[in-house]
Amino acid sequence: MKRKVKENNLPVPRTLRRRAEERLKAERVETFVPRSTLEGERLVVDLQIHEIELEMQNEELTRARLNAEESQAKYADLYDFAPVGYVTLDESGRITETNLAAVTLLGAQKARLIKRPLRSFVHPDFHDIFHLHVMQVLRWNEKRVCELVLRKEDGTFFHGQLESLPVQANRHRAIRIVIQDISARKKAEEELSRAKENLEQTVAERTQELSRTYERLAVEAEERRRLVTAIEQSAEGVLLIDEAGLKVEYANRAFLLLSGYERDEFVGSDVRILRSGEREESFYEFIRLDIEKGNTWTGDYPLKRKDGAVILVEKNISPIRDSSGKVVSRVVTCHEVTEKRQLEAQLRQAQKMEAIGTLAGGIAHDFNNILAAIIGFTEMALDDIPSTSPMQHHLELVLKSGFRGRDLVKQILAFSRKTDYQRAPLALEPLVKETLRLLRSSLPATIEIRTQIETIKDTVIASPSEIQQVIMNLCTNAAYAMRQSGGELTVALGEARIRPGSEADLKLPPGKYIELTVKDTGTGIDREVLKRIFEPFFTTKEVGQGTGLGLSVVYGIVKGLNGEVVVESTPGIGSAFRIFLPRGEEALVADEKHTARVKRGKKEHILFIDDEKILAELGKSHLERLGYEVTAMTDGMKAVRLFSKNPQQFNLVFTDMTMPEMTGLDVARSLIEKRPDIPIILCTGYSDDISPEKAAAMGIKGFLMKPLSRAELATSLRRVLDKKQKE
Repeated sequence: MKRKVKENNLPVPRTLRRRAEERLKAERVETFVPRSTLEGERLVVDLQIHEIELEMQNEELTRARLNAEESQAKYADLYDFAPVGYVTLDESGRITETNLAAVTLLGAQKARLIKRPLRSFVHPDFHDIFHLHVMQVLRWNEKRVCELVLRKEDGTFFHGQLESLPVQANRHRAIRIVIQDISARKKAEEELSRAKENLEQTVAERTQELSRTYERLAVEAEERRRLVTAIEQSAEGVLLIDEAGLKVEYANRAFLLLSGYERDEFVGSDVRILRSGEREESFYEFIRLDIEKGNTWTGDYPLKRKDGAVILVEKNISPIRDSSGKVVSRVVTCHEVTEKRQLEAQLRQAQKMEAIGTLAGGIAHDFNNILAAIIGFTEMALDDIPSTSPMQHHLELVLKSGFRGRDLVKQILAFSRKTDYQRAPLALEPLVKETLRLLRSSLPATIEIRTQIETIKDTVIASPSEIQQVIMNLCTNAAYAMRQSGGELTVALGEARIRPGSEADLKLPPGKYIELTVKDTGTGIDREVLKRIFEPFFTTKEVGQGTGLGLSVVYGIVKGLNGEVVVESTPGIGSAFRIFLPRGEEALVADEKHTARVKRGKKEHILFIDDEKILAELGKSHLERLGYEVTAMTDGMKAVRLFSKNPQQFNLVFTDMTMPEMTGLDVARSLIEKRPDIPIILCTGYSDDISPEKAAAMGIKGFLMKPLSRAELATSLRRVLDKKQKE
């Protein structure tokens, strides 16, 4: 018959009785049985069914026994060949069961393990740990794990792990233990521990190194910050330019202020926007080549500001190299030196003027001696020829030229500042004409000089040198304006009266003034330049052709004379400088004609000393003609010895200042020591060592400048001698 099958194809379980009945029914042949025998039959059937049940139970038991034996064999195999060691301990800790893995782990035969305490395979140092482990498993009746060192039968040791569980064996308490060799794991753990320690040490060392690096970087960052702050706040302009030397990479605040640019519009721009156009391309090419050679270029650089103004800066351009030595950028430091260079130019000009003054002083001494001889002998020649002689006029011209030469030397000394300005009433017309005669030889022939004198009273309070400087500077500037095409230079002199509100440009009190005008037909001055022409060192001339001091000197002199300067100019037509000076009292003009009346001597004895033999001879002749008795000497020391023999024989001593071996001052001191009341007149062509005040303080009665006219000499002698007689 068919058996019912569930969806999972497993047989439906049936009771043993049902199964027995089904078997009996299948074995019997169904026949008709009378009712009287039904109960007996039913009993037989029950017995048969029960027998079948017993047989089936026996079969089931047999199958169960076979299955159990098979399972036990499989368990024994699994137990013996398990990868871990299994041992079972009784309550005393002796081994009752063991598998092959445990035999292999402990290195002893199975027969030698049974009944043997597991403790004997534990390293002595771990006996306490093992005992405590066993007690905890039994006491707490729970699974426990411990690690310890086990000893094999051959005495070698290994790291083991015991995983113990309490069990019942033959109604007695027992412990089933799983033994695993964890030596590899321990070794790995030790190696891992060492690696961890090494790693921790490395991390610690690296952390310390990173800490030191961080501290160093922090210090460097702070240094960089301070460096950047110092550079940014430095008064020196600092500029970084790229490798090609064209693009601006950085500019500090000082450079931005210097150039007039804002940072965002300047950084990243082409550095060539700073070029002024005053230098040739070769100038910048030279700088580039010098930098490429690894040199630092230093020099003055004309820099054009954003507003178009050109200033002069002193630049230092240095290459910046990387670790391989390649130039990666350039650093520029600079500061403005416009004023400094102007001051240096002023100093050079002052030194030049000082050198000129020193040279002028030396020339003046020798030239005055020459002029003294020319003037003196010419005067004597005029005395010796009749007034009707044709030579009279020629000698008068020679004498006049000598006096002009003398005045010229005085002007040179004053101009070179070797003599102080001595302001006094001064007539301008003669001085203007004299100055123009001096200028004529230095101006181009294409320039025509004209004068317009429209004044009767042209006296001002000034020194000749001041007025000459004003005229010469204005005329020189006018000539420069006409240097290419020539033109007319007009110097006019006239009178002016300033009334309140008469001229807006004149900030002068009302009154009478002398107007000196210098006018040219040159290029003229544009309006912007006109605003700055009187600034010191401002010039439109090319380099090396002007210092920018001329007009500032004019302005200073005129202001110092309580005057005013007015400038009128039209570009392309010309310029006019109008000088207004307060009018002074009439000047006294000395009569230098040889026929002037002179005072004669009274036979006084004069000791005349001059190292120039010709001048000693001239002095002796002059004085003898004036009625004096004269002893002339050319050696100061000999003159002192002569005087010492009889000091009272001389009424006056006339001595030159500059003489070899013994100067005029030394002679005067020696003579005054021997005779304190002796009148002495000191004469010099030029000397820095003596002045009228210093001479007077030494007891010298007169101080004269060479060359002297006969009238000046006679007047000085009589003044000193007459004063001595009155004492």
